[in-house]
Formats: sequence, C-alpha cells, structure tokens
Amino acid sequence: MSAVRNEAQRWVGEGDLALQRKPQNNIMAVTCIRASLSRGVRNRLRPHKSLFTIEDTEIAPLMIQALVDMATSSSRATNQALRDMMRDSQNIMIRSKQNISDVNVVFTDLFDQMSARDLPIDDGIDNVAACYLTCKDAKFVEYISHKYEAYCDKTLDCNVYTFMELAEAFFNTRVTKGMWLNKITDKAKIVALSSQVSDLNSKFQQAMAAQRSIQAKRAEVMGGLQLAESTKKPFVRRLKNKKSKSSASLRAGQKADELWKKLPPGEGEPETKRVNGKVFNWCIHHMCWTIHRPSECRLGHQQQSLRSNRGYPMANNATFRSTRQQPATSSTNTREMNYLARVAEVSRDL
Repeated sequence: MSAVRNEAQRWVGEGDLALQRKPQNNIMAVTCIRASLSRGVRNRLRPHKSLFTIEDTEIAPLMIQALVDMATSSSRATNQALRDMMRDSQNIMIRSKQNISDVNVVFTDLFDQMSARDLPIDDGIDNVAACYLTCKDAKFVEYISHKYEAYCDKTLDCNVYTFMELAEAFFNTRVTKGMWLNKITDKAKIVALSSQVSDLNSKFQQAMAAQRSIQAKRAEVMGGLQLAESTKKPFVRRLKNKKSKSSASLRAGQKADELWKKLPPGEGEPETKRVNGKVFNWCIHHMCWTIHRPSECRLGHQQQSLRSNRGYPMANNATFRSTRQQPATSSTNTREMNYLARVAEVSRDL
C-alpha cells in the first residue's frame, strides 16, 4: 500500500487530471466503489477519509484497503476462530457431502485468510489429513493413510496444496470410474447383520424377562387365591370320598394288628410269644403286647414314682376285692382279676 500511495502522489500533481489516463481511471473506480456502498457504509467510511485521500483526491486502491479493514477484524479471537474451523474436520466433510473438491475449497479459503493475517499454516496437512480420514470411501481413506504416513516419514516432500491436489486427483479418478462411495463389501454387510442380530437378541431377552416377571406375579396372585380357597374348604374334605384301595387295605391291616396286640394271654399261656420274627411281651402297664418287658416299661416306672410321691399304697387283688366287695366267681380267672385291679388302680391315680 505504500507503493500505491507513492505512485499516486507522482501523477496526482501533474497538470490537468482530466487529460491524463491514470487520473481518469482512478476517478471512474472511485465513482463505481461509492455507488456500490450503502449510506451507512459511506457514513462509516467518512472518518477514515485521510487514509485514502492525497491532496483532496480519493485514491481507489487505498479506498478498497480502508473498506477491507472496516469489514474484516484482525483480532486474536478471529485468528482462533479460523484455527478452530480448520480443526473441525468431521463437520467440514459432512457439510461438503463427502465431496473432496468442496473440502479443498473450504481449506483453501481458510488458508488464504490465515495467510492474509500472517498466520502460519504449518499444521495444515495434519488438519487436511484428519478431515480426509473421516470420509466414508474406504479406498480413499486407505490412500490418504499411506500418503500421510509417507509425509510423516519424510519420504513424501510436499506442502499442503500439493497434498490436496493428490487427494483431489484420486477422488476424480474414482468418481470417473463410478467407484466413489461404492456399496459396502460383503464383510461389512456381515458385520452390520451381526450387529442387528445382537440388537434383536437383546430385545428378545428383555421381552422374555418382562414375561417371566408377569408370570411370577400372576403365580403369586393365583397362590393367594388358592390359599384363600383352601381355607374355606379344606383339602381333606374335598377328597373325603376319594380313598384308594391301597389305603383301605393298609387300614384294615393296621386294625388287625392292633386287635391281636390288645388280646391278653389266656390262663396258663406264656406271656411271651414270637410274631413275624419278633419277640413280644405282655405289658401289664400298657395292657398290650409290646417289644419291651414289663420290668423295663417306662410307664410302669412313672406310675410307681407318682404313687410314691402321693403316698398311695400298692394295689393288689385283695385290695381290689375288699374295696369293691365283689367276690370273684368261678368263671373269673386270676388274670382277669389282675387286669381289672390294674384298671381300677390307674383310674384312682388319675
């Protein structure tokens, strides 16, 4: 801009401006620029008139520079915003719709703005490569990976613009052959189907768990109803008339067994006998045939102890006959008297 100002000062002071080519071109350029500005912009430009005026003559290139300075902010916030936009690789690829040419246009514009502000673009290839690697074309991603590794290993010597040219050439080749963003391979299809099957299996397990929970609650409710029903009508009463033949036969056998055990031995018969391979003794305390002997009977020992504590004398046949004053007849034998005396003695103690 200093060179422009010096050149303008050379021809501004020469004779009649209307007869010179450069002054005429300058006047036409200033006229066009002012005609394209709104009233508000012209008002904002007025305080900066000294920046683009030489000897009351407005210089078109200097006016354009003043307009650019007004419209563009060169603050640190702007510089940081440019760097953040350059690092937002994934969104750049999405907004460009997987078109590498459009991606290169975006990065070129960013690099031009940074160069205009004297900002370094040393990490430009890193940002561009990161954006390329988010592409959905597998072959392109593989190609860029090899090129970027070669750049990092210093086996590929190029700048960011050359790197973008290589990527765009590969992109144009695949687009021409109709291979850009080709459908996924069979392996990728299998992976996608496996993922869908896993999702369906997970949903099925959740549905089964919910079903089991419902069944458990239903069973709990039914159990409560059955319990209430059984309280009203006992289970035994409902099955009262449904006895099986086996239970009836077992009951009959049990009655027959109880019958012979309660039958005392006759006169002169032994008080010990063998039944079904077992030895039974007649117990005068239980008044039935038992496996234990009368001397070993616990009931007899308990009754003996009870009588001793109460001070009652031992009962015998004579005591029983004298108390009841009922002489024994000829048909009553000794064992029957013993049996009756024992019953009377037990009744008295109770």
